[in-house]
Amino acid sequence: MTRATKGRKSESSFSRWLCGQLEAAGAETQAFVGSATQGAGIPDRYVCHREFRGWLEMKKDDRRVTLAQRTFLRRFAKRGDVCLVVRYRGAEVMETEDAEGRSLGWLDLVPLYCLKTDRERGQRLLEELARARKRTETRHEGDTRSHSFLTESVHCATKYDPTGHSGSLSHRPGVPS
Repeated sequence: MTRATKGRKSESSFSRWLCGQLEAAGAETQAFVGSATQGAGIPDRYVCHREFRGWLEMKKDDRRVTLAQRTFLRRFAKRGDVCLVVRYRGAEVMETEDAEGRSLGWLDLVPLYCLKTDRERGQRLLEELARARKRTETRHEGDTRSHSFLTESVHCATKYDPTGHSGSLSHRPGVPS
């Protein structure tokens, strides 16, 4: 099976792929590209859908979120917007962080490749972003308990699971809440 993200090397190509999947599921996305007339720190994308509405800053691996970006995310999160950093780690893992840089969980992308359509993949990604949003709301309410937000696994004909993960968003092992 060919992976949808095979060969993806840049933040912009991952962002285009992710937003293409979200749009196939009915979301509207708006790209924000830095320019002299645009303020510094505006996140890469805004996503609008009934299940998820918010700002996404895309980062590859452990690339640093700039001070201007972090400031924007914090300011808008304080005012009720959903602001997430979406990190992709190769073609297989997507991780979400809140405006403060705390990990909200990760998603094994490999089971998504088993889904037949972009719409199905987009719907699954929207559900995972909505779960990340709920985690930020819980944190804003002052709840610091450890949470386990496991979703039902994606079943597919090919069996790929060398790590034992079900393809759901869950806390990364060893990362404190």
